[in-house]
Amino acid sequence: MDGSPRLACRRCRLRKQRCSHPRPCTNCVQAHATCVPSQRSSRRSNINPEYARALEERIQELEAQDPPEHNPVQVAEAELSTALPIGRRRQTSRRTDRSIRPSPAPSPSVELRSAASTPSLGLIPSLTLPSPNQCIREAHESGIPPQTQDQLIRIFLERVNPRYPFLHEETFNAWYATWKTSRCMGVPLPAEERWKAVFVKMAFAVSLLIAPRVSQDDMDTSQALYSSSLSSLDTVFACLDPVLHAQAYLLCTLHALHSPSSQTVLTMISAAMRCCVTAQLHLAIPDRKAGSSLLEMQIRRRVFWSAYAIDRLISWVYHVPCSLVDGDIQVEPFANMNDEELKAWSGRLEPVASTPRRTQVSSALHLIRGRRIQSRILSVMMRADYDQRFAGSHSWRLHMLEILDQWKSQLQPHSDPLSEGYTSEGWVGMLYNYTVLLLYRPTQANIGDLVAERCLKACTDIALTFWRYLKSRQTAQLWPGLLGQFGIGITLLYCLWVTPPSNRSAAFQSPKVGTAIRTCSVILAVLSERWTQAEPLRDVFDLLADAIPAHPPTQAESQLPTSTILSQMPRIHALVVNKDILRMLTEMSTEYPEHRPNLSPWASSDRHVSADCPLCWGGQSAGANFPLPGGDCPPEGFVPNLWPAFDPSPSSQSWTMAGGESPFFPGLLGSIEF
Repeated sequence: MDGSPRLACRRCRLRKQRCSHPRPCTNCVQAHATCVPSQRSSRRSNINPEYARALEERIQELEAQDPPEHNPVQVAEAELSTALPIGRRRQTSRRTDRSIRPSPAPSPSVELRSAASTPSLGLIPSLTLPSPNQCIREAHESGIPPQTQDQLIRIFLERVNPRYPFLHEETFNAWYATWKTSRCMGVPLPAEERWKAVFVKMAFAVSLLIAPRVSQDDMDTSQALYSSSLSSLDTVFACLDPVLHAQAYLLCTLHALHSPSSQTVLTMISAAMRCCVTAQLHLAIPDRKAGSSLLEMQIRRRVFWSAYAIDRLISWVYHVPCSLVDGDIQVEPFANMNDEELKAWSGRLEPVASTPRRTQVSSALHLIRGRRIQSRILSVMMRADYDQRFAGSHSWRLHMLEILDQWKSQLQPHSDPLSEGYTSEGWVGMLYNYTVLLLYRPTQANIGDLVAERCLKACTDIALTFWRYLKSRQTAQLWPGLLGQFGIGITLLYCLWVTPPSNRSAAFQSPKVGTAIRTCSVILAVLSERWTQAEPLRDVFDLLADAIPAHPPTQAESQLPTSTILSQMPRIHALVVNKDILRMLTEMSTEYPEHRPNLSPWASSDRHVSADCPLCWGGQSAGANFPLPGGDCPPEGFVPNLWPAFDPSPSSQSWTMAGGESPFFPGLLGSIEF
């Protein structure tokens, strides 16, 4: 009798069932199936016959689904080597699939781990891998006419890159030309250049979502391109350049910003920031590497500060800690130079002065400084001792408001007067009002004339400005933008709910208040047409807006539909995340406001006093990012720089311009001295 172990039949082996003997086995008899015994593969062969047969079947499937002119056998075989391990698996178990995979061809995940340069894929466990047919979804971009492909690339470079300039225009155009040439010739990119396809397809995916008019077909094509790019991320991580890793994750983050998934947005930007830290992009490197040019150094800075700006945007929208605290950032902002000027630096090693003028990145630099102000406010609010030391203090808010007003005074020189989109003065200026709301988030303890007036003004200005840009289709529809507008509407209603009619000041009687509430309702209705996941936000806001009148009613206020709102709260928690918005929403749904006299000590006549400001006298624990010129108590009126070591002193001539105009911020912070 043969002493070797008996092999299960093929059917039992695929189903991982215990196989009986002799043949036919009991399982096959009961299933009325043919019992085919398995065969041992030869020890001399390193390719299992079942694996080879699976490859042959997959090639036949690709040839049957793609038209002959778009499906050369060489392209199918090249795609198969990377698509099959993460695509369709003939319903085999993962353990069996790994056992029959040929040893000389390691999977992309193994190659990624062996590269040991960026452990990035472990940061996105919640992402869904491609479905069985997604390995051939390149038909989506091959079905896009070449002229439309060129237009999508122009949209990305003209509308995305000025706001987040992490891709050098000429370099990216060269990647696109290489990819386009390979598509026209019907041959795959060389193995060492396949990562370029990821960047091109992701740029297509993002551009389809930021066009003035986005159809359902555009969204479907964008999602298909995005999924195809995710399945090929290993080609990017196989490169040794860590900057490419961060750029790839930034593209994924931009796409996530247009997707109705808060968890994907949070995950992607965290991965992008981790890549930046792994590549040490946040550190100041005094000694340049041999052969590195100023162009390379500027690209590194652009990548980091673009990731920084998005990270702070997400931290503000969701009220979560930043991925990297400001105290750990050493690198200087990038230069205020156009892309073609950066290219002219290639090969140069000596510093070149950055002049104070408007360029394609001026708005991005100004936006980054605004995000830095928001980041400082968030760092205070995230402190463990915030309730004890900062919640009731008005002085530190006045401190930050002075810095914010300085930033606002420099707004006009850095916005594009010809733009009606993200680089326009109105759009960038909304950041000021958003930051005011962050400073003066209303509560039942601090509500008063000052807090209510500032919140009402900021909310009405934001809502009306946002609707003007949305109506003109000049800006893309961002998922965080929808959440921001929901927060604006909830803050407006909360101020009305918590303030009794007898205590309402003249600001409450402004007709803009009622207009802003109706505008928020319209905005949520419009955006929920695109994202059905936002319907609970729209419905709950409309219920609250109907029950909380903007002006004193002539009869008793209608009762809040508490049960209906509470039934939607689990879904709203997963979407909103922001604890302050959820707090206000919960209070309005479950409590009665404590209508009491205005006891808030804060007044519009208050002025910042250094001796009373925790940021000024709190030492390193409270103001680590605000270095003092000397002593424990700074001079009266001292406002420390948010960009230590980069900002010139207030007495510097760089702060003034001919004719008393506002200083050109990018010229000051855009130096390239290393």
